[in-house]
Amino acid sequence: MDNGSNLWKQLKENVIDSNLCSHCGTCVGLNNTILEFNKTPFGPLPFQKNNEELDPATYYACPGKGVPYPAIYDFLHGTEKHNFLSGKVVNSWIGYSTDHNIRLNSASGGVITSTLLYLLNNRLIDGAIVVLSGTPNPEDAVPIIATTEKEIIASAQSVYLPVPVNKILDKSKNFKGKLAFVGLPDQVASIRMLQMAIHPSVSNIEYILGPYTGTNMYEGAIRSFLRGRGVKDSTKISSLKWRAGEWPGYLEVILEDGKVFK
Repeated sequence: MDNGSNLWKQLKENVIDSNLCSHCGTCVGLNNTILEFNKTPFGPLPFQKNNEELDPATYYACPGKGVPYPAIYDFLHGTEKHNFLSGKVVNSWIGYSTDHNIRLNSASGGVITSTLLYLLNNRLIDGAIVVLSGTPNPEDAVPIIATTEKEIIASAQSVYLPVPVNKILDKSKNFKGKLAFVGLPDQVASIRMLQMAIHPSVSNIEYILGPYTGTNMYEGAIRSFLRGRGVKDSTKISSLKWRAGEWPGYLEVILEDGKVFK
């Protein structure tokens, strides 16, 4: 890892300016007093607020510059030999939540929501890093540390926007208790790299749940969808659900005037 002096230059030239930033949030999470996100048409991108030295792990843990999959595999599985691409697969199942309401209001059966509730209720974790949709605006989503059943259930459903989940590291590192982490592959890879580096920011993350990335869209996608239906950009949205209704669900946008587009 670098000593911190040239990290921003490396990050900017090799990742941000090269359009390789996946908006994972790690760089800001590790350097919240130095870096910040700017909203852009191409997702949230980090910028430098001051010239202080970055955390030495910043560039190392950035998935945009590349992920050392063989090293992560060895870190997780040691000398055990399994399929390199999938890692160690104990078994594969198709499942869903036995709680009807959770199953109905989740994206694909509520498996992650129910697993988090099990971990919380059995005191295996004290909180879970998840994404909460509709905050601060209906079109937005933010990472939170959910510590109650209500907060975990409220964070069910898919979000098809780039959400820099790992920026929560500046808060989670000081969380008193064990955490579960729910993140997409790039975000999880970054957490694994930090674990390999024995970085203090991830020392309390005990469980990682990783839904795969099916698709992602930039913020303008919703406005483009509405524009194609004659809705002006100035019209406010009161509710947005990416996977409304029963599985597999559908996009549902409710406008301030009550009009519904699906």
